[in-house]
Amino acid sequence: MEPDIPCRTRIGEKGLEEHFIKIKPQFEAEGHDLPNAQEPFEFAPVAQLSLDGSGAILQANYMAHQMFGVAPSGLPGCRLADYVAPDLLEEFLFHLKQVRDNAAVHGCELELRRQDGAPLFVQIESVHVPQNGCIRTAMIDITARHRAEMQVAQATVHLAQLTSDLSAQKELLEAIMENTGAMIAYLDRDFRYVKLNSVFERGCGLTSQELLGENHFEVFSQAGYRGVFEQVRGSGHGVRFEAMPFSFMEDTQGRIYWDWALFPVVDDSGRVEGMVLSLIDVTERQKARESVQNALAYAEDIVNTVRIPLVILDSELRIISASDAFYKQFEMAPVDTRQRFFHELRDGEWDLPELRTKLQSVVDFGTTISDFEMESASETHGKRYLVLNARRLRSKPSEGSQVLIEIEDITERKATQQRLIAYERLAALGELSGNIAHEVRNPLATIDSSVFFLKRKLADADDKVKVHLDRIKSSVDRSGRIITSLLNLTRMKEPQIAYADLRKLVGEAVSVEDLPKGIQVVLELPEDAAIVQVDGEQIGMALDNIIKNAVEAMGTKGTLTVQLNIDSDWAELRIIDTGHGILPENLEKVFLPLFTTKAAGIGFGLSTAKMIVGKHGGTMVMMSQAGGPTTSIVRLPCGK
Repeated sequence: MEPDIPCRTRIGEKGLEEHFIKIKPQFEAEGHDLPNAQEPFEFAPVAQLSLDGSGAILQANYMAHQMFGVAPSGLPGCRLADYVAPDLLEEFLFHLKQVRDNAAVHGCELELRRQDGAPLFVQIESVHVPQNGCIRTAMIDITARHRAEMQVAQATVHLAQLTSDLSAQKELLEAIMENTGAMIAYLDRDFRYVKLNSVFERGCGLTSQELLGENHFEVFSQAGYRGVFEQVRGSGHGVRFEAMPFSFMEDTQGRIYWDWALFPVVDDSGRVEGMVLSLIDVTERQKARESVQNALAYAEDIVNTVRIPLVILDSELRIISASDAFYKQFEMAPVDTRQRFFHELRDGEWDLPELRTKLQSVVDFGTTISDFEMESASETHGKRYLVLNARRLRSKPSEGSQVLIEIEDITERKATQQRLIAYERLAALGELSGNIAHEVRNPLATIDSSVFFLKRKLADADDKVKVHLDRIKSSVDRSGRIITSLLNLTRMKEPQIAYADLRKLVGEAVSVEDLPKGIQVVLELPEDAAIVQVDGEQIGMALDNIIKNAVEAMGTKGTLTVQLNIDSDWAELRIIDTGHGILPENLEKVFLPLFTTKAAGIGFGLSTAKMIVGKHGGTMVMMSQAGGPTTSIVRLPCGK
């Protein structure tokens, strides 16, 4: 009879029968011979092995094959040491030695390897059988237990680390709370004080003993902020305020401003279990800010009293602010300029490469711009002459460089200078023309009378003679008109100012012009009378000349548009033709006497019109491009 093998799993006769019934289907499914329920070794519910003295497997039961993942009868002939983890091989050999030498039961726990290489942790107990010299071994699979123990050990280490980290964090938080300049308090969800730092005690005037456990709103009269606290508790979202009053006791040193915040503390379920209140006294900062704002407002008031337009740009040449004079003179509003690039203003008419380079140099190197003169022209604003000065302002490094620009519109000054030059030239021309008119007209009269005489005497002459006589007559008449126009230009009287309806003058100038049938007239005039103080006869002459020039530019087909706009200060006329335009090199010459591009023109019409407008204190400019429409812009002061 084989000796009983001690093991931690024991089973009685009834248990063997139940175990046999339980494993019977598995034996049949795998095609094995059913063991006899009376054979304890093969039928044992634990893995059992018979080993020789060297540890070679002599016999293995069904459960052993299952445990090692080996087919039935696959273990006999193998060495159990081959299944032992290498680092535990020495311990296993010691186990066998103890069993052989002591002839007693010896047990231990080992890590083995299954046939597929998976780890297998077992509790092993062995006994030496003297009758046949073999070692009977029983094993229980404790892999699951070992895994659980390892997880528990790892969790214990992790928990210890968390406990250490939490302790360190607690110490750190307490150090931060005590060494920060902010007042910090922790309140539960019912707004009762749980913890607060010493700064909070000093700031509110109460000690921890007086505050802990007390409701915030029962201690301090801040009913107006209760809704904020309830909002944070209900929404789970924090709030932050800057430079807001937050009075604890009656302020004895004036109003106190705080940067304060209230943030929720949320548990794992998302429920707000408390909140952190922090406050920083920023009264001095707020007073300094108010002082700076007052100083800026004062400086801005001073700037706005200056009549010259001023603009401040940032380091990227974007507009930060501008004076009232700038907005008024250039007809813009702050909303149209703020944070826009300077060169984008007025439809990009200030986008000059040279100016942008100079401004960037002011930003980068602190250079200055002095009396930079530029021209700007657009369909909306006409031609303007500007003088620009700029320098870099002193500013904080964090704010970047800022540039102050002074812009002076010298259009009127330049126009006045040009008128003076023109008047001087006309005076000289008038003096000269007065002297030569008599000397030229007398010979012209003689030539004219001689042509008349020859036409009568040579009435029967051939056609070639008649053509030449007509050419002489035409040239004499043209020379006479030039002399008359020259005298009119140089001897024009000063305007006789009176009230006149500019709308009516436009209508008369258009109606008297002999327009070809192919030219369409579009009048965009106010419904009411446009009353101005001008010399109606002279302005009518100027309009006649401008409209005649526009019609001649179109030939026999086109559209003539006349627009009139008037406000309390100025009346602006725009005469637009759809002719072939003016070349850029000729645009500056169109107002010079005797300059014309027309075969039959004499070059006094536009120069006379510009002189008349100038005598009325107005301006006249012409905008055109080759192949496109031409616009004559006349601006007259209303004189009201």
